[in-house]
Amino acid sequence: MITRTESLLTETVGVLAFAGDLSMGQPVDHSPRTALLAARLAAAAGFDRGLQAGCARLGLIRWVGCTGNAREFADLFGDDIAGRAALIANQNPFISRPHPTAPLASVITPLARAHCEMAREIARDLDLGVLVAAATADLFEWWSGGGFPAAKFGEAIDPHAQLVALAGDVDVFVRTYGLAKALALIESRSGERYDPALVREVVRGAPAWLLALAELEPWPESAVAAQLPDQPSTVTLAEAASLIGDVADLKLPQAAGAGRRIRARVASAAPRLGLSLPDVQALEQAASVHALGQVSVPNATLETTRPLSEAEWEQVRLIPHWTVRALSRAPALAAAQALAGQAFERLDGSGFHRGLGAASLSPAARLLQSAVLVEAMSSGRCWQPALAPHPRQVQLRRLAAAGVLDAEILSIVLRSDMDTAGTVREDPTPQLLTARERDVLRLIATGLSNKLIARA
Repeated sequence: MITRTESLLTETVGVLAFAGDLSMGQPVDHSPRTALLAARLAAAAGFDRGLQAGCARLGLIRWVGCTGNAREFADLFGDDIAGRAALIANQNPFISRPHPTAPLASVITPLARAHCEMAREIARDLDLGVLVAAATADLFEWWSGGGFPAAKFGEAIDPHAQLVALAGDVDVFVRTYGLAKALALIESRSGERYDPALVREVVRGAPAWLLALAELEPWPESAVAAQLPDQPSTVTLAEAASLIGDVADLKLPQAAGAGRRIRARVASAAPRLGLSLPDVQALEQAASVHALGQVSVPNATLETTRPLSEAEWEQVRLIPHWTVRALSRAPALAAAQALAGQAFERLDGSGFHRGLGAASLSPAARLLQSAVLVEAMSSGRCWQPALAPHPRQVQLRRLAAAGVLDAEILSIVLRSDMDTAGTVREDPTPQLLTARERDVLRLIATGLSNKLIARA
């Protein structure tokens, strides 16, 4: 029987898989399909059920590290999402940037290493098992030794990683080129990218496996869960929400730890609204995960300082939509999901994505909206530039006076900020610390691991 903690673990991994597929420009069933294909391939190749289950877990989280290097891929390709989608589909990723003068391997290696390290940290945080965590290091290695980041070759590459990489390519290539051309492309890479023995199994078994996957539509979550035997987990609901939020926030280096700061704001302000304990818990979880949908938007759009075009605004307006869709994979976060979907709504109906008005927004939702906007104006996020304390308060109070925000709740949030020592929101004395040292101190204060701080 699956316990609550085991179910929560599976749900959390499902949310991260959904977000990872968005980040990589893939259909949102790509990672579950990869997980099932990898498990089928492992069984056909004679691996035991433990390794099959490990492949399913690794297939679900293999893209979880892609927010940690999104900025660098945006610099490389122009559009980090479209560029990476082209890269894994064996197409030209340099959509809006010239090819770098340096060898591509020298550019990709540090990005692959950062991705793998972040995936390993998350696998450890989720208690996915020592073998799965170790396998994350080899996700981009090639059988010939020409992969990244360590140029491992042959049987030195973790078998979980070999199976998942090949299964993922099968899914992408079949969708992009059709079955016959996809298998021909896979065969052409035998001995270079993949173990020839595994390629033979794919050519033999993939048509039947893909047919079986097609019969599972619309996608049943139980299909992947069946590959994941009971595994005790110590992850709590608050920790799951916090981890999901950290993954989302790393998409924007300047927003690292933003979800944690917003959670602290709502936790401090909530008692003054008389909210019940379940409502406060859901609000704190929503604060952590509210920006998850931003993984669907290219960094060039999120970080631009110019006015957004109408097309770019449409992408931004869908952030809460994708947040809600991703969190739908975790029924345990249902209450947080409802609130998180309202994080960018406004009392006058000018918010997004549903354009809700005051009558539809609870005190908890209004508190989250104020806390999110205070954070945006404090650190600078997406279309909102960072403001110094006084101009920030002036602009916020103007919005409240115009009926955009709840004036009473905004005052509570601003007062809570002051009560928790306003200095935590501002820079330390510039003469004492460099800009990089101030950045590191902020991230330490959020509780991020050393690896995630280094990546940010």
